[in-house]
Amino acid sequence: MFGTARDLAPPAAPLAFSGGRERLGALATAFLAYVVFVILFGAVVRITGSGAGCGQNWPTCHGDIAHIPQSVETAIELTHRVTSGLSLLFSIAFLVLVRRAFGPGHPARLGAWLSLAFLLSESLVGAALVLLALVGDNSSASRAVVMAFHLLNTSLLTAAIVYARATILDGEPRALSALVRASLRRENLFIVVGGTLLLVVSAFGAVTALGDTLYPVQEGQGSATVVSSAFNPGDHFLDRLRGVHPLTALASALFLFWTLGAREGRDRPRKHVLFWLTLQMALGVLNIYLRAPAFMQVVHLAAATFLWIAWCWFGYVELSAALDSKPGQGKATLL
Repeated sequence: MFGTARDLAPPAAPLAFSGGRERLGALATAFLAYVVFVILFGAVVRITGSGAGCGQNWPTCHGDIAHIPQSVETAIELTHRVTSGLSLLFSIAFLVLVRRAFGPGHPARLGAWLSLAFLLSESLVGAALVLLALVGDNSSASRAVVMAFHLLNTSLLTAAIVYARATILDGEPRALSALVRASLRRENLFIVVGGTLLLVVSAFGAVTALGDTLYPVQEGQGSATVVSSAFNPGDHFLDRLRGVHPLTALASALFLFWTLGAREGRDRPRKHVLFWLTLQMALGVLNIYLRAPAFMQVVHLAAATFLWIAWCWFGYVELSAALDSKPGQGKATLL
């Protein structure tokens, strides 16, 4: 029941990748960092209203395969498409190297495949935004839903890369199915609940950021006014959701602080989560106080992304320990 052989990955194949396990792990870290950059640049596209910079054309730009930008908006959108395309190539190269390094059934292979799958779905979401004209000044509910899904998909993408990196570097990597089973034990459910709360808050955050772009908070509107907008039925739904986001973020943060404060052991991943959670809450308050300027929206998103990555790492270490031993007695290698 605890840490059976079937929970462990099969041994690595003869390492055809000349760099070894550590260098492949470093490549996974670089891949993750690049994907985070692409995510943050996507926020710049939204903030600057450049989503329609290539017209209602995808994958071409204004109907051209090689287009010379004639405006700042076109240059920003085209840059985002190019960097997104490079991330897809990065993912394919990463998958090839992982397949060369590890034999069939190794968890790192699944992580690499999932990374590619979520990148492909990211491309489809981006195409939908452009082709359905859910960009620019569009303030429809359809755009809000797609934006929330967009963020959830990027969260799953970064989680897949974190899993791939963890199983590359872990001497006893865990199968994803084993981690899922461990997460369903009563003592580990907090990991699932915490991750779900982070995803919900992030989804609300994506819609809130859209509202901040299309309906900026006016000078003279205080923080209390922003939060109370959640209870004003006459306001546009984007204004109302802007008030919901800080309330859900506060409730989720209190749960995470309480949960992590009550746990012992495996301090490094736990401290990473606490650091990013504390910083994110401070940035959220500052973002509201400053009325969500462009640079703060990007910084706030960056902290949210790193918090999610830290939680995924924490979850892998905790669940691996749960598979190794009885509840409360296990330990896991800090990756």
